[in-house]
Amino acid sequence: MNETVTPLDSANVLQEVLQTWQPILNLDRLDPDEDLRTLGATSLMFMMAFMRTQEIFPVDTALADLFATRTAREFADVIRAAANPSV
Repeated sequence: MNETVTPLDSANVLQEVLQTWQPILNLDRLDPDEDLRTLGATSLMFMMAFMRTQEIFPVDTALADLFATRTAREFADVIRAAANPSV
């Protein structure tokens, strides 16, 4: 039986968010729990990450919710919550 992994699988969302943020921050590797602002993330960078994740994940996320996040893990959590509003 062939199991399909959905794009909103928890690990997949986090991996995509990390891969989105790494080039924006000019990093080879990003710890999912590092503070993005401490690493130099600006509001423009958050907007870039928002736009890229909107292309990848077909969910309605609020930009303000993403601006409120501190880490890539929190950023991914917002995307997952938007995909599963009843959870």
